[in-house]
Amino acid sequence: MKKTLALLLALVMLVGVLAGCNNTPEQTKPNSQDGTEKATNQPVSTPPADTKDAAPETTEAVIPESETPMKLQWMQGIGIDTLFEAPAHDMQSLYPQMVFDPLMFLDSLNARFVPGIATDWSHNEDYTEFSITIREDAKWHDGEPLTVDDVVFSIINDIANPNSTRARKYMYVEGFEALQNGETDTLSGMTVNGNVITFKLSQKQVLFLEEIYATYVIPKHLLGDIPFADADSSDFWKKPVGSGPYKIDEVKFPDYCTLVRNDEYWGEPAGIKNVQLVSYQAGGNDAAVAAVINGDIDFAMRQLITDQAVADNIVSQNKDVKPISMAAYNIRCFVPNLGPRADHNEKADLQKKEVRQAFDLLIDQDAIASFYNGQAVASATLVNPVGTEYNTDIPNVAKDVSEAKKLLDEAGFDYSQTIDMAYYYNDQTTLDIMALITQDFAEAGVTLNTFLLEGDLSKLIYEDCNYDIIYLAGAAKASDQSAYYFQCTSWNTYSFMGQNEERAELFDELMNSYNGTSDAEERKELSWKLQALNYEYAYMIPAYILNNIVAYNTAHIQIPEECFEASGGNYYKWESWKMLH
Repeated sequence: MKKTLALLLALVMLVGVLAGCNNTPEQTKPNSQDGTEKATNQPVSTPPADTKDAAPETTEAVIPESETPMKLQWMQGIGIDTLFEAPAHDMQSLYPQMVFDPLMFLDSLNARFVPGIATDWSHNEDYTEFSITIREDAKWHDGEPLTVDDVVFSIINDIANPNSTRARKYMYVEGFEALQNGETDTLSGMTVNGNVITFKLSQKQVLFLEEIYATYVIPKHLLGDIPFADADSSDFWKKPVGSGPYKIDEVKFPDYCTLVRNDEYWGEPAGIKNVQLVSYQAGGNDAAVAAVINGDIDFAMRQLITDQAVADNIVSQNKDVKPISMAAYNIRCFVPNLGPRADHNEKADLQKKEVRQAFDLLIDQDAIASFYNGQAVASATLVNPVGTEYNTDIPNVAKDVSEAKKLLDEAGFDYSQTIDMAYYYNDQTTLDIMALITQDFAEAGVTLNTFLLEGDLSKLIYEDCNYDIIYLAGAAKASDQSAYYFQCTSWNTYSFMGQNEERAELFDELMNSYNGTSDAEERKELSWKLQALNYEYAYMIPAYILNNIVAYNTAHIQIPEECFEASGGNYYKWESWKMLH
């Protein structure tokens, strides 16, 4: 099983590295006038039939299109029961990818970008200037044209909105800090000429397009007069208007919503006419799993199919459901809270390197990974062990209670305190992991209180921070294997890690250098240094790499499985989905 997994991940890694080297989906051609490399990729389309050899007309009856809605789970990660989440925040349901369009789509399997709202993209020779061309044939669901102004507004919102989780993706664009700090309302390094947007960067960033491709475009004419701080909670999100292949029809918070195909979509129309998203929040994950088994959910993903055991349970009771395992660069880890807590119950011991190192020794990575029946691989770093950048000099940390106890004693650890560990997955495997860790910590005399975060997760995780350690998931890509180490920098997006000067001195320059080089060997060398530093200081404690699993009901729908053979992309090819009944 491990050998098969390794081969799969190695294949994805190789393809991703090739993508990272080219940085554009197809072979690029240099422009002799300005030295710019321009991507020639265009959407895949079916060539017109040769009329000379066309088959004779038949009198066979045309099968009417199914009106039956595809049923999905409606999950709102931040717990809003009266509004939709902004697409940058909703990582749980498929609604954002159906209703809104990104700049580009990433076809992970073939390691290429596919045009979205941006039709072309290019960069100069030293990767300090990038341009994207905005399509002129897209419309919002209310009939208004989508323009380059909407794209500029969406980018400004991503940076200036204090609730944004995407700001750092534009951090190398000139003028970024002034805009984020509220000193200006424009981004000086972003200029517009017709329908072409050009970004001038303050330093070389090879994978800039990898960072921004999934920027979702939102309508300026409906959100432009709302302060950025209020944009994500405005009445617009009661029934948001997008430009994607589906538009929202009926909404009944917090129970369900329905989508209908956007027949004026700029691309190929979606293959399924109607979609219904149903909330199973009241019954929890068990209710959602039961719905898949009973045929009431046609396609399941993310928090519903949390691991292989859940998928196996579903298939054992409904043979029509087919799971698909996707090789991934997703990391699960434990991160100490080094910032303030809203309840002011901070634990000063967490600021000590030796205490964090001791906690690392108490977390049994191999045992935790074994809960996933081959789906997970223990990792000593935040990089996939089969990746080309994985630091092989770092040993897989084995559980060592005596050494952990020694470190705690030397650090003067206060054994009378209770360490609060938060998690937000509510499946049985996570509960089993929490039980194991509680027992392991107890062996060293450390009292651990584990608890499930429920409700507005964004507020609980990033604002309240009423925990000492959080168990969470992060992600990188095969072409950017060490990207997750940006959380160790001073410009991280994890507010609970605090603004640590020591961390800034250790990681900022290294991460900047990593982002700025296109040489694979140099990136590897820099990545090894990043991994070694985090191993020493234990700012983030790795646990395992986890493959993703999705599942669909083969008796109800037909889907393009190639979209799910490699994780990390957003290219769902809705035109190829079909209802079978």
